Amino acid sequence: MDEFKNEAAGVTSSIVRGLGKKDTAPFVLMGLSIFLIAGLSSLNIFLMFKFNEDDSQKIYIDSMTARWEGMLKQMGEFTKELSISNGSILQLKEQNIDIKQSLSEVKKDVKDHERRLNKIESKVR
Repeated sequence: MDEFKNEAAGVTSSIVRGLGKKDTAPFVLMGLSIFLIAGLSSLNIFLMFKFNEDDSQKIYIDSMTARWEGMLKQMGEFTKELSISNGSILQLKEQNIDIKQSLSEVKKDVKDHERRLNKIESKVR
């Protein structure tokens, strides 16, 4: 029992020291709030099952099943949209390659025409 008290006192003093420092206070508060939220949600679930054993379990399981089905449906839609986006990205990459090839061909043609013009100008002079 004394060991537990000493450990609890050590944790409490480290939390208080952490709250006293400017650079660690936000993180300590976030940790405490997460711990508090997790504890309250666990207590809520425990009390829900404690007082309404049969009905609440069925309702809870049904609601969780509905949530999971909704999440799976959303994931399916997201996957579908992601595959469409990936297809579009691949098409854009192909178009980019085609545009670069066309641009290099145009540059070659321009250089060829410049050479021809230079030859013609040199002949004219």
